Amino acid sequence: MPVYNGEKYLKSTLDSIVNQSFGIENIQVIIVNDCSTDRTKDILEEYKSKYPSFYIIHLEENTGGPYTPRNIGLNYVEAEYIMFLDADDEFLENSCEVLYNKIREYNCDIAFGRYLRNYPEKNIIKKSYTPYKESLNKPYNNYLDDLIKGSDFKGIIGFVWKNIISYFIYGRPINKENNEEIFIKDIKEENNDEIAILKILPSFWTKIYRSDLILKNDIKFPEVISGEDLNFLLEAYFKSEKGILFLNNQVVYNYNMRLETEDKSITKNINFRLINDSLKSYRLASQLTDKYNLKNKDIILNSFLLNWINLWLSRDNSKDENKLFKKEINLIKKGKKHGLIYRLLLNFINLILKIKS
Repeated sequence: MPVYNGEKYLKSTLDSIVNQSFGIENIQVIIVNDCSTDRTKDILEEYKSKYPSFYIIHLEENTGGPYTPRNIGLNYVEAEYIMFLDADDEFLENSCEVLYNKIREYNCDIAFGRYLRNYPEKNIIKKSYTPYKESLNKPYNNYLDDLIKGSDFKGIIGFVWKNIISYFIYGRPINKENNEEIFIKDIKEENNDEIAILKILPSFWTKIYRSDLILKNDIKFPEVISGEDLNFLLEAYFKSEKGILFLNNQVVYNYNMRLETEDKSITKNINFRLINDSLKSYRLASQLTDKYNLKNKDIILNSFLLNWINLWLSRDNSKDENKLFKKEINLIKKGKKHGLIYRLLLNFINLILKIKS
């Protein structure tokens, strides 16, 4: 877990680890403090004094993003399995136990569940999108999903997105014989029903990974503040030899969307770096899919390119900034181009950036 100036919500996050039904004594907790200037260090040392399984690393200089602390933390892993947690979110009480039992039951490389997207200030909860027929029980099945029906798009745009465009991007829900536990033996085979898990947002913190998969393959987070999770996860998926399990019927994570300006994380403040790093991460993801000769790269990248357009529109970007964005888009266009929508999106972005720059 990386943390920077997280004092406001840190105790709630740490308590969600301490209170795991799995038993804190069975969990190695590695936390990297990215040179916080608030009371984060004191809080971490307090928990460390109470719980021997806590291992705290205090960096002397701020690294500017969560990717370096996460990569540093991976160097200290001793356990057989790895999970991630952000410093203002929480695991559900049985998250570690559920995921641990399932990854061992299936003897797979990755097992993952669903998350709830919480907006505390608005008292709104959304559930994570699934490409499969819904299998969550009450109260979770009453929530709107965070990509389609619960999308933040409003008015005419919202109507068109929810009723037309989303079906081109995501398709209709897939109904499998077992919609509760979907096991993918080899994602590189690109079976239609199984490749659909690539439509799910990366949410790398809803997952448990076999440590050997990550450490022996030296899978790292790239140095971007947005989309680093996408690239980490894609590489983990492609390197998997024992399969991937999606628990469509289990919520394991509370993803908190803080709306107050002072509480926004680095990935929720829309600035030039966020917009530029997002494009860089999509270019890296495009190159990664080309490296593994994935024919369905559209499944992953179409929705992210649409999201980038929304990010770009929400900020008044300068001509020089738009020129830099255009360079990144041109690099993406040099990769393999699969699918009509993907090509249209790249050309559309390139056109609007050409006009604006």
